[in-house]
Amino acid sequence: MRPLLIAAAVLALPAVAQARPPSDAPISDSLPSPRTIDRTGAALDRVIDGMMQIDVGPLANAINPDRPYARGRKTLGDMARRDDPNFDEHLHRSVGALAESMIDMTYRMRRLEPVLRQSLEEATRNVRDALRDVPSDRYDRDYYDRDYYDRGD
Repeated sequence: MRPLLIAAAVLALPAVAQARPPSDAPISDSLPSPRTIDRTGAALDRVIDGMMQIDVGPLANAINPDRPYARGRKTLGDMARRDDPNFDEHLHRSVGALAESMIDMTYRMRRLEPVLRQSLEEATRNVRDALRDVPSDRYDRDYYDRDYYDRGD
């Protein structure tokens, strides 16, 4: 089984390498599409539903067999709903809000990135221009420490 998995991974490497955007490609090109984010949010919803069905009663009994209500099935969902009867609704609404905010963030990044790149290029040009006529001896450590050594401290 292990050799089969290794072979599959090796065969997948060229596809992964091709899928990677070039280093100068916009960051927004590597962000997931809104459709992918929606599908991931729906999958996360289903995973959470499954996790809420996990029976932790035996684990709780093993930790503290003398606790009140020690016997019986007790799921993660049961424990969460104990203090919040609308837990399921709040949880799924939170997942939906997370997906919406991620979609909003990708749209904002697509608008922000060109402006941010332009600002960084301008800053780089300005620093280059400012340093172009500076004599190289200004970078020498002794140039800046001269006063310190002349004081005799």
